[in-house]
Amino acid sequence: MRLTLDDFQKLLDAQESEHLEFKDDQFVRFLERLAAEKQLSFGLEELLVLADLRDAKSIPPPLQPYLAKLSELGAIEKVARGKYVL
Repeated sequence: MRLTLDDFQKLLDAQESEHLEFKDDQFVRFLERLAAEKQLSFGLEELLVLADLRDAKSIPPPLQPYLAKLSELGAIEKVARGKYVL
């Protein structure tokens, strides 16, 4: 998948806005537990997807391919067509 300059800027903007939200202690503990249980490490894209799911936000198109990967890893669950939960 190729990211356009606009897509890349959206990712950077999302990273900056998510920075403060990652100070949510419960979410950080959830990520630590998930990483330990599943023996996973998360990249920026996966963390952005997980944060958007936590906040019940729609996943931006450039990040949607990560939904299937996170689902396959058992990090999220598909509950309906196009609907995922932590």
